[in-house]
Amino acid sequence: MGMKRFRGGIYTGQFTEDLRDGHGKYQWNKKGQVYEGDWYLGQRTGKGYLRCADGSTYDGSFVNGKRHGRGIYTNVKGDVYDGEWKDDKKFGEGAQKKGGVKLHITLSRSNLYKSDESDPLASGSSKSFEVHFNK
Repeated sequence: MGMKRFRGGIYTGQFTEDLRDGHGKYQWNKKGQVYEGDWYLGQRTGKGYLRCADGSTYDGSFVNGKRHGRGIYTNVKGDVYDGEWKDDKKFGEGAQKKGGVKLHITLSRSNLYKSDESDPLASGSSKSFEVHFNK
């Protein structure tokens, strides 16, 4: 266990060869942004809890510093997404609760494109969509 300054923040936890590695807590900026959880060779990898400067939170899995796997995201309005993540984006099975309305969603390439279309995501581009709720 040790403590060290990294990029304007303070890390308290385990190290391997001067890299954050094992369990630790990193707090940066004056607004209280904090990550506490598992690290692997300097990257958030494993289980962790992230509180962002805007007050939103994520509790779940990380791979190479990105939300990846199962996790729960809650924004400052109290809207919640509980589901799968891939490369820091909602992807796969999940449940979204927004404004008191709960919706089960599945996000994947096969949901967005017909099977005979070429996959525009293969070239590194991305597509997104929004779901609007009416009470």
